[in-house]
Amino acid sequence: MLQHMDLIYENSFATIVALYSDDDESGLAGVSSTARTPQLCFKTENGRLISTCPPISTIISTSKWNTRGWTYQEATWSEAVPFDPAASTLAELLNSSQLDGALLGMDSLWGNNHFSDRSRYTKRTFTYEEEVLRAFKGILRRSNFISIWGVPIVPKHSNLDPNTGFALGQLWIRRPGWTIRPHLRTSSTTLSARRCDFPTWSWTSLVAEVYQDTYGPQSSYGQYVDGIDVDFPHNDAQIKFSLYFSDGQVSLQDLINTNTSTTLPEHDQRLLVEGDLIRLPFKSRGSTHRWYQLFGGHWRYFLPDLCSDAEDFPGKPNLNDAEGEDYVLVLIRWNESQKSSMKRLLLMVLNWIDDDHAERMGLLTTYSEEFPTHWIDQTPRIRKKFYTTMISVWVFAQSDSRILL
Repeated sequence: MLQHMDLIYENSFATIVALYSDDDESGLAGVSSTARTPQLCFKTENGRLISTCPPISTIISTSKWNTRGWTYQEATWSEAVPFDPAASTLAELLNSSQLDGALLGMDSLWGNNHFSDRSRYTKRTFTYEEEVLRAFKGILRRSNFISIWGVPIVPKHSNLDPNTGFALGQLWIRRPGWTIRPHLRTSSTTLSARRCDFPTWSWTSLVAEVYQDTYGPQSSYGQYVDGIDVDFPHNDAQIKFSLYFSDGQVSLQDLINTNTSTTLPEHDQRLLVEGDLIRLPFKSRGSTHRWYQLFGGHWRYFLPDLCSDAEDFPGKPNLNDAEGEDYVLVLIRWNESQKSSMKRLLLMVLNWIDDDHAERMGLLTTYSEEFPTHWIDQTPRIRKKFYTTMISVWVFAQSDSRILL
């Protein structure tokens, strides 16, 4: 039943939400022992002043109900949502002839875009973290994207190469703390953690707010995010992905061809990746900070998925920092503009467990960046096959040290 909560809510007559309650045992205000909040009234020489109830949008946004992962589907699929604020609003809603989400401002709170849904959803909390994917299944089933482990691959009926689509689906990032206003920052917004038993290439593995930075509808990537089926540029990275099943490994293309559902089966977390690697110099400061040297000698500070925003930005590397080299994975390498002298290059930093096994650490470059074509073409690359492995224990980012895997 939990796998089909979207159908249950969509076909229900009404969903009653106790907005002023902390759990499902608190009861409804005015019906149970929970009292309604009285409206303040002041008598003056000219009459009476009566306080109005807070806007319903304010009541929703500040409610416990609005922080829980499972309730996201309630808000998305319920045709009618009579709310139960502790002020006298419920009776008015029940007597209304327009019991729908629009009456409550739902259109402005929840959209239909897969990526905006995911961004709002990952702000929420769970009693049982292992339910993070299951509680999002209803959204995924109605999405315009075919997905696996919550990661979008290609829009339905699209001719986009699934390998390129999955690479674009990997462009999710943890929301940096500096984008959150200081008074809204909490330990949950400044620290991230890895869930066990989820693949690191899926956003479901990360306990943090996740979003997919877009580059406007004029770009191929922006059209991909919007689910628009267009002619995408050729991906010179030629990256390939296969998944494991009991009878062997299956390519993404074959998996899509043999399944009618928009959510592909998640029997195994392992991926077989075949792609180009480039070797980049890096500098590190302890176990917390790392910079990579990109084309032209520029040093780029790397912000991994698993990190703490409680630390101050370390600035630029210095002569005392340790030095080394690392192989990073090329996800996307293409040109989509009139400038043949520039290309987009999306790089993923990996944690190499051994020569044949690695896990995602985070993205090093963004889609908005372009690099000189001659720099990219002259950079040596090696072709390699490697496997991902499963995380079987929780991993936390700490403010004084960063534990990656």
